Amino acid sequence: MKQEKKICIDLLKYFYMISKSSIKVFEYIEKECIKQNKKTFVFNVYDAMKFTGYKTPKPIYGGLNGLMDHGIISKGPKGSHRSEEHTS
Repeated sequence: MKQEKKICIDLLKYFYMISKSSIKVFEYIEKECIKQNKKTFVFNVYDAMKFTGYKTPKPIYGGLNGLMDHGIISKGPKGSHRSEEHTS
């Protein structure tokens, strides 16, 4: 429990440094990971736009870049979005 509190406190400091779009994108990512009960998932920009209320993908990509720049999220390996069937 103490470690979880420390992680939350450490993450809170980033919310003062990152953009509003990064926070909205993080909320979308958190919702998807919890819904899928996973630590990773395939990011769908159109679902993220619907969730955040943005009309274009530009703030979504900006939000993702902000999260990556601050080390809050990371990209998966290149091609990791493809299923096993489609990689052959």
